[in-house]
Amino acid sequence: FIRFGGANYEAFVFLNGIYLGHHQGGFTPFFAEATGCLQADNRLLVVVDNTRDAGRVPADTFDWFNYGGLHREVALIRTHSALIRDLYVALVPDDEYRHIRVRAEVEIPAGTEEPASFVFRIPELGIETELGHTNGIVETTLEKEMELWSPENPRLYDVEACYGEDRVADRVGFRQVEVDEQTVLFNEHPTTFKGVAAHEESSENGRSLTPSEVQENVERLKELKGNFLRLAHYP
Repeated sequence: FIRFGGANYEAFVFLNGIYLGHHQGGFTPFFAEATGCLQADNRLLVVVDNTRDAGRVPADTFDWFNYGGLHREVALIRTHSALIRDLYVALVPDDEYRHIRVRAEVEIPAGTEEPASFVFRIPELGIETELGHTNGIVETTLEKEMELWSPENPRLYDVEACYGEDRVADRVGFRQVEVDEQTVLFNEHPTTFKGVAAHEESSENGRSLTPSEVQENVERLKELKGNFLRLAHYP
């Protein structure tokens, strides 16, 4: 897989003259699968169009600069042939605060024996379970008492999924967010937001902030007694 961290705004990817795929949106990473297309010497061609348009962000009348091209890293990622294509882990919003939904998509190469079961773990919660799949989809709901994520206590848990030799890991916070008329509730507790809107942009690095620049933005926000940062149009 070829992973693009960001290409603004519309990208068409070719490898050795073979069209691999297309992506719209300058602020989300995307992958182009290169299985069977790599050679001893390779030419990667990416056509990126940042023309302003009413259906794009920024649109034709927005007042911020429309950077173009590849503005984040490009990487070649090699996976096992049996792999985890997607993993989703979240708290079930049922007001009980103890149910975790797990959903994954796995792939087995044609003509091969199925590898070991899908194994899901959250070590700090004592969760380790083997799960089967139906047509490549793994779905289950686990019950466990946990420490909830909140703005005052942003608790994260290490989660891990293994399928054959493939492994995916992430850090996840479990919380329930609701809106009651004009009040935002985190885990049933009313929360007042005080903050600013900020572009992910700096004079030195354009739209690719360094970790130290991100940290500086957060420190300045705290100096202003704020508790949230609206990251403009970036997920």
